[in-house]
Amino acid sequence: MGEWQPIATAPKDGRQLLLFCDDYDPAVFVGAYGHTELPEGHEDYWEGWSFSEELLMSYCSEEPEPTHWQPLPDPPTT
Repeated sequence: MGEWQPIATAPKDGRQLLLFCDDYDPAVFVGAYGHTELPEGHEDYWEGWSFSEELLMSYCSEEPEPTHWQPLPDPPTT
């Protein structure tokens, strides 16, 4: 596994990452940075970190704000 890096250096291309959120226990989540644009005529636009809804509902009263990240580990080979 890699070293934890500041969240400002995280890729924002939609790939899943390990995210560290200091204010929560557990503090490590899998998430990705993304955005959504709605069809023309709508003013809504969302951009930010997304996490598993089930995970958030189980552990968090509000959405975590990650402070650090690292790539996901490689999957097992066997």
